[in-house]
Amino acid sequence: MKKVVTILVVLLLCISLMAPAFAAGEDFVRSISYKDGPQTVPVTTVDNKVVVAVLVKSGEDDVPVYKDQLVITPISAVDEATKVPAEVIDTLKKAYDGLNKGTTKLPFEEYGNDAPKSPVVRDIFDATLIHDDHVKYLANEDVHIELTFRLGVDADVQVYAMSYLDGQWDPAKDTVNNGDGTVTISLDHLCPIVFAVEAEDLHASQLPEKKEDSNLMLWVILLVICAVCIVVLSIVASKKKKKKAE
Repeated sequence: MKKVVTILVVLLLCISLMAPAFAAGEDFVRSISYKDGPQTVPVTTVDNKVVVAVLVKSGEDDVPVYKDQLVITPISAVDEATKVPAEVIDTLKKAYDGLNKGTTKLPFEEYGNDAPKSPVVRDIFDATLIHDDHVKYLANEDVHIELTFRLGVDADVQVYAMSYLDGQWDPAKDTVNNGDGTVTISLDHLCPIVFAVEAEDLHASQLPEKKEDSNLMLWVILLVICAVCIVVLSIVASKKKKKKAE
C-alpha cells in the first residue's frame, strides 16, 4: 500500500510541475496576436483607381496593387493558407516562433526616445504580392510599398510597425497613424509584419476571444484524480491499521 501511495504522490508532483510549464509556452502570442490579420484599407489614387497598396518610386508614377494581387496571411491561418508559397508560410512560422520563444527580439531601441516602455505585439501576419512583375519591381533598391491597415487605434496612439527579413526584425521605413483608426506603413520589402503598441494602448476589443485550453484542462483533471486516489488510499490504509490494532 505504501508503494502505491508513493507512486501516486510522485505522479501528482510530476503532473503539477508539467501543467504550468505546458501552459507557459503559449503565453506570448496566443493571448495577443493569434487572431485574424488586420484588414487593408482601399485607397483611391490620383487617377481614380481603387487599390490596397501602391509601389512607389521617386520621379515615376505609382504602380497600383489591387485587392486580388495582395494576400494577407495572419499567423492564425497558416495551416489553411493556400494562396502563397510554402516558404512564405515557413518564414511566418519562424518569425512567430522566434518572438514566442524569445530567440529573436523586436529592436524598439532603434526608436530612441520614442521607444515604448511596455510594448505589446498586437498583430503578426504576412503580406505577399502574388504578381511577379510587382515582386521584381519592389526588389529595386529605390522602390517601396505603401499599405494602409484598419487597426482601430486611437488618434494619439503610436504604432510600431516592423518587418522580418533574414532572421531579424527591422522598423518600417515609415509608419503613420492617420487619426481615423487606420495606419499607413511604408516597407522596402514584403514579408512577415508586426504591429506593436504600448500595453496601455491595447483595447480589450482588439484581443481575440479566449479559448479554453483542452490540454491544460486534461492536466488539471489528472491532478484531481491523483489527489483523490491518494486520499482514498490513505483512508483505506488508516482503517486497516485500526483493525490490526484491535
